[in-house]
Amino acid sequence: MAREAVLARLVPIGQAVKDAQDEGLDLAALAPAIAWRSIAGMRDRLVHKYWDADPAIVWGVVANELEKLQRVVKSILHKERRRSGARAIASRQAPAPTDASRQGNACSARWS
Repeated sequence: MAREAVLARLVPIGQAVKDAQDEGLDLAALAPAIAWRSIAGMRDRLVHKYWDADPAIVWGVVANELEKLQRVVKSILHKERRRSGARAIASRQAPAPTDASRQGNACSARWS
């Protein structure tokens, strides 16, 4: 059961990498020391061939790579926020919630 929990937590990390790249973020240029393609590839393997995931490789990633990845991602986010500036962030404010979205938020809160 713990193995499945670990695998389930790694999948969103890989998906976030894929999504960032799809949005045009050049992760390799921002942090060349990180194996971004391998992260995305591991996500694909865990989603589509989870039964074939090598536990030693998965544990190696958890034990040796996640902290470094966290530091790099925090650094990238910090740089991107500074680059975009407070004005750009303010211009992306969410629209006022509608009755339907309020109802959806209440439902989501129950499942959180």
